[in-house]
Amino acid sequence: MKTLRTFFQQRAPLFIVVVALIGIGWRLCASWRGGSANSAAQAPAQVFSFDAPPHILWPAPFQVTLISAKGRPIDANVTVEFVMPAMPMPKNVVALKEASPGHYTGTATLTMSGAWVAVITSTIPGKSTRVRRVPFNLP
Repeated sequence: MKTLRTFFQQRAPLFIVVVALIGIGWRLCASWRGGSANSAAQAPAQVFSFDAPPHILWPAPFQVTLISAKGRPIDANVTVEFVMPAMPMPKNVVALKEASPGHYTGTATLTMSGAWVAVITSTIPGKSTRVRRVPFNLP
């Protein structure tokens, strides 16, 4: 027992460094999770915005714009899931309608104030799916 304790005491700094490196690597990989295998040049640019500041339990129109790296509108199936990371909430997924080429609109009802994340999923039929998370705060 004493030799085992000595073993871990002598290697504690190494253990801390290894755990820190794993944490940093996990954090860096988080930006890669959820995206498509396409290169950045082929990936669509996504812009998310509310038409006006949203209010609790009030319909809030919003829009998502998808533009290719070449500046062309992207035809895709777009959904936005509104997630409150601080607590479990029922699913709040909105399927957007294309208002004009590359411009998608929808309406969400947010149930409480706090930190939210809009999880935008755009699927180009037969090609790729891209997920982007946009954090925002509802006062």
